[in-house]
Amino acid sequence: MASEGGLKPLVVWSRKAAADMPDVPTGSELGYDILSAASRGIAGPINMEPEALKKLREVAGQVANDPAFIEDLKKLNMPMDVLIGDEYLAFMKDQDKAYRDLWEKSPWI
Repeated sequence: MASEGGLKPLVVWSRKAAADMPDVPTGSELGYDILSAASRGIAGPINMEPEALKKLREVAGQVANDPAFIEDLKKLNMPMDVLIGDEYLAFMKDQDKAYRDLWEKSPWI
């Protein structure tokens, strides 16, 4: 609807501007350090064998770089920002802190 002029988007809650709405600011550009994109993660047991963990991360990277997968996501207008392993853990910790800080500041926004 936005691309047809039916809506005027005010913000996107992602790291980067949306490819199809480059003039719409991100939340961080407006002073809100919050991401609200659909985040998906894969987890395993805390004592997972190192080789199994390595393979899981390798396969996740292969899927994320598969041209057919990327094309399907584009058709669905689903941007992808792949974070694997420690990068994803850091992202989740940052998001947890950001939401807790926002709640302390203003619980109902």
